[in-house]
Amino acid sequence: MRQFIVETPLDSDGCICIEGKKYHYLSSVLRVKCGDMIYARLLDGSLQQMTVAKIDSCDKKIILQAAGNLNCNDSISQAAPVLEKTKVEIYLFQFEAKPPKMDLIVRQATECGVYGIIPVEGEFCQKGNIESARKKSESKDERW
Repeated sequence: MRQFIVETPLDSDGCICIEGKKYHYLSSVLRVKCGDMIYARLLDGSLQQMTVAKIDSCDKKIILQAAGNLNCNDSISQAAPVLEKTKVEIYLFQFEAKPPKMDLIVRQATECGVYGIIPVEGEFCQKGNIESARKKSESKDERW
């Protein structure tokens, strides 16, 4: 199940305004439309069902509105448990992969709640993969 990780708190109306790279992700990658439902992981770690209330392509903003709370007995809550920060921190030691594959690994590990990703250079890693990963990590790419 895909989850959208929210970086701002809900306002008093239960809405969140999405801009920048997150806007691009929702509009171009997930291709959400008004009325679509997505699951958002809030700042407190809870999973919240959200409705796409408004898409403003001129200002490049998407407004998400809370659609209701999920019950603890809900199958989705059981499939994606809330990780509290006081629990165990999980680290992923990942051998270097080609940059597109590494992007996928970073994204999915983050969605699963991995605390840190440590790239490992191994005997069987291709030299080009290691060099391109170093360039990506030295650049301003926030995900890496």
